[in-house]
Amino acid sequence: MQEAGEYLEVLAMAIRANYQCEPTHRASIFVRNKNGDDETVWEGFVEVFDLAGHPESDSCYAWLGSEDPHGKIVTVLGNVLVDSPKRAVEAAIFMGVQPVDSRFSQDLVLLRWQITEAKTILRRTQMKSEDLAAAIQALEQTRNRIRRSAAILVRRKLRELTRIF
Repeated sequence: MQEAGEYLEVLAMAIRANYQCEPTHRASIFVRNKNGDDETVWEGFVEVFDLAGHPESDSCYAWLGSEDPHGKIVTVLGNVLVDSPKRAVEAAIFMGVQPVDSRFSQDLVLLRWQITEAKTILRRTQMKSEDLAAAIQALEQTRNRIRRSAAILVRRKLRELTRIF
């Protein structure tokens, strides 16, 4: 087993090679990803690095892709969607970089197809993911207002009916 310092330096070297920037280790975070049935699909420590000199990101998440000491190193740049070690692992699983238990591979194939379809729609409508997030938030707020209004109307109708009877 590698010493912690060696391990972090190997990850830092991979980040330098992949992204041509200078990483500084910030934290080690334990991550456990579960599926909808509350079954663990991946667990382990993810190393969080701050980046200096990268044009698009100020953080990177890295870990060894398997228990094998010579396993492949997984690195994921932080961004609007990948803003935590847990999200980094989810992104790696989605992209097929981090393998998961084979029981979940069919779900993953379906999810990849759905994401591909969503990306196609976003490209066709020329909508950015930030705009989509804002639209979803606005729709959720509207839905909540409608639900509150419907609840008020139902209560009013019930009061009217109880006055009649």
